[in-house]
Amino acid sequence: MKLQKSPPKAPVAGDDPLKTAQAALDAGLTSVGCSWLDVSDLQVQGSDVALAVRGVAGRPVDAQNEIGKLLSARGLRAASIDFSEVSQISPNDCGPIEAFRQIRGKGASHLSVPQVKWELAKRPAGEPDAGQLGAPVVINFDLNGVGGDIGLVGIEENGTMEFVEGADRAYLAQDEVGPQRYRLKLSTTHTGWSGVFLLWGNGPFEPALFDGTTASRGGDWAQRFLAEAKAKGWQSDMVWYKTVNEQPD
Repeated sequence: MKLQKSPPKAPVAGDDPLKTAQAALDAGLTSVGCSWLDVSDLQVQGSDVALAVRGVAGRPVDAQNEIGKLLSARGLRAASIDFSEVSQISPNDCGPIEAFRQIRGKGASHLSVPQVKWELAKRPAGEPDAGQLGAPVVINFDLNGVGGDIGLVGIEENGTMEFVEGADRAYLAQDEVGPQRYRLKLSTTHTGWSGVFLLWGNGPFEPALFDGTTASRGGDWAQRFLAEAKAKGWQSDMVWYKTVNEQPD
């Protein structure tokens, strides 16, 4: 004999469908495999939900289906899910994304980029990576609500991670653009997707915990990272960008 699944729970009379949808997404997006997603628009009419999502996912179609199931479980129907601003990333990035996502901070994002796509060009003398092809990618920080020490970790498309040494509050303060808001330029010399993780909580953040390839970090890396994160009360946020070489240099 087999258990028969109960039908999706219909919204209770008097419930606000918009709040129900928002609650389902707030609780469930963090469980969507190999992804870092945000809802950029949400419209509800009756039990029909139309939403737009932005971010990155290793398997966008699967992620889209999972979101539909999150809404269905609350008695709502995903009339449309706009994934046009969701970019597919390499499976090499899935392990780190899933680990950092488990400690993702609540509320508004603390990282952004003025543009997602950046063109590589020969870096001028006196600049980091002078003479090489690179892009001075701008990362915007809003540290309102971010307590404790901070640290930055970069990740490349091939899964290689690197702790950004020296990127603390004092360094960011050199380019302050508003109350607790800063701008940082990161020189990027490879093509493809890159991610920047922001960590905050009790330091120190040991570079050795992050630096290296997927293979060199070892199969138990996520467990070691999350144990350290729990012990020190770490939270995280992240932003993605893509560097290309499409123009003649």
